[in-house]
Amino acid sequence: MSNAMLFGFRKARCAALLLVLTVSSAATASQDAAAPRGIHARLQDHRALARQRGAILVAEISQIESLPHASCKSGVEHRVTYRIVETLWEDPDSPEEPGYIVSKGFVDCREKPLDSPPFAVGVKVLLYCGKLHGYSCLPPAQYTDENLHTVRTWLDELRAEEGDSALLQVHERLLQSAELLRKVPAGRPVAINGELSQPFVFTGQVKSIEPPPLRGPTPMSVSVRRHMEIVVSRMLWGDFQEPMVHAWCNSPKCGGALPVENVILHCYVTRSLAECSPPSSYSEEKLRKVEAWVAEQSRN
Repeated sequence: MSNAMLFGFRKARCAALLLVLTVSSAATASQDAAAPRGIHARLQDHRALARQRGAILVAEISQIESLPHASCKSGVEHRVTYRIVETLWEDPDSPEEPGYIVSKGFVDCREKPLDSPPFAVGVKVLLYCGKLHGYSCLPPAQYTDENLHTVRTWLDELRAEEGDSALLQVHERLLQSAELLRKVPAGRPVAINGELSQPFVFTGQVKSIEPPPLRGPTPMSVSVRRHMEIVVSRMLWGDFQEPMVHAWCNSPKCGGALPVENVILHCYVTRSLAECSPPSSYSEEKLRKVEAWVAEQSRN
């Protein structure tokens, strides 16, 4: 991933994220809103969840506005503002945390109001958002004890198969890299994002993380990349011969990694520093999962 593609978000608790989705009507936005079936579909497709960097959130609707919209001869855009209360599943490099404000628009050319519930100020909801190319969210599911328990059960099943969200990223990148290597003739170099490289998966220990930069003239819309060093403990897949990986962090918080922490990552080397998945904290259970994934690729 190039430096130009890495855009950060203001980390203040009141940061605003604008999410706009055009739909044929508010009725489409409200369809099945009370039930979390749409969330279940997203959680069942693990690869899409990883690629979209999907998040499952508990949020509270803090404002609903009706605004004129140019695509309609008549009708409005319903702008719904959510305040994040809790993150149930989140990519470790994402900035969301309790207190963030999320705004989402539904275009309604028939002037049909949004269904209440769940669309009402002060109502808590369950929300899925993907962040592949900007934010894309499903209509919210109504927050009830039953729905929350159901979603938590689905997340437990996901963790049993994939570990945490960082290990899910390791799995997805391993699958992508293995697919890429199978398409390249033997002996030919591999090109990843326009650079010749070789992907690999390993366990290691974080040696150092560059301190975050002091606030200065750099625009807040751009994330300054930090440098992280990981001592290689064991190579699980791929061919990397160096004792240490010099890598970029993909976010200001470096995926939550800490110095001296043992981690599992997928990386590939570039002309500057390695590009890596968010570090997943090491455990024997996670190692067994990765070894099984690697063995599966060896059989293909």
